[in-house]
Parts: sequence; structure tokens; C-alpha cells
Amino acid sequence: MPALVLALLAVPAIHAPAPAFAARDEASVRAFLLSIYRQYENKDGNGVSLARPERYYEPVLARAIRSDAEEAEKRGDIQKMDADPFCYCQDFIGLRAARVHDVTITGDRATASVTFDFGGDEMTIGYTLVWTGQGWRIFDQRYPEGGSTRAMYFPRR
Repeated sequence: MPALVLALLAVPAIHAPAPAFAARDEASVRAFLLSIYRQYENKDGNGVSLARPERYYEPVLARAIRSDAEEAEKRGDIQKMDADPFCYCQDFIGLRAARVHDVTITGDRATASVTFDFGGDEMTIGYTLVWTGQGWRIFDQRYPEGGSTRAMYFPRR
């Protein structure tokens, strides 16, 4: 019996295919960003919930978003992020046809833009992503009228 156990241990393990987000390539950047925007396609849907910001944002920014939300709730006030960060809007009804473009990857960072139709007008949000153990996560978002998510939470002094 011990010889059988040793023989089985010597057999190379069979690995399941890696999930799609395990690659640091353009396709994985597109898949990550489109997975966010698909949540807006159903007009009766809720869009993205930021109850678990770590699903979308890198750890430092995710903690800042969560902390700000908790503090705002204790104060009975609004949080710094008072608009939906993925559509730069209060109401996303009418958001459709998201397209990811201008993807560039350098090491563990990627930049990309997402353009979507929003009630007949196009809007583009720029993204900087960082590779983490969970795949791509948002390091920053740049909005059409200036400003960014990161600057909102970590203003330069």
C-alpha cells in the first residue's frame, strides 16, 4: 500500500485550465471591464454595488472607499463618491453598448478606456488597472470633466 501512495504522488498533477482572468493580456483587461458594464445593460438592474469594493478596486483604494462609506453612514451623510463611478452619473438607465479600447499593458499595469452610449450621447471613462492575486483591479478612473476616483480619496496637498 505505501508503494501505491508513493507511485500516485509521483504522477504529475492534472491541472484544470486557468480562469480567463489569470492572464495579463488585452483580452483579460477587456473581460474585466466588460464584466462591470454588463451589469448596467438591464434597465431594471442595479448596476454595480460597491458593498464589496475589493471586487473592482485594488486593495488600498478599496479600503478607502469602504472606510469612507462606513464613516458617512455613521454621520448620516453622503460619501465622497456620490455618483456611480462606472457611468459618472446618478441614474444609469439608458447606458448601453460599452466598448473597451486603447488597451495598453506594461508589466503589472494596464490602461484602457471604456466608451458607452448614455441616452444618445457617448461618454468615455479612462482606467488604470493593476494586476493583483485576484486578477485586474482598478487603480484609478479618469472622468470626462476631469478628476479621478483616486484623487477623490487621496487628494494631493
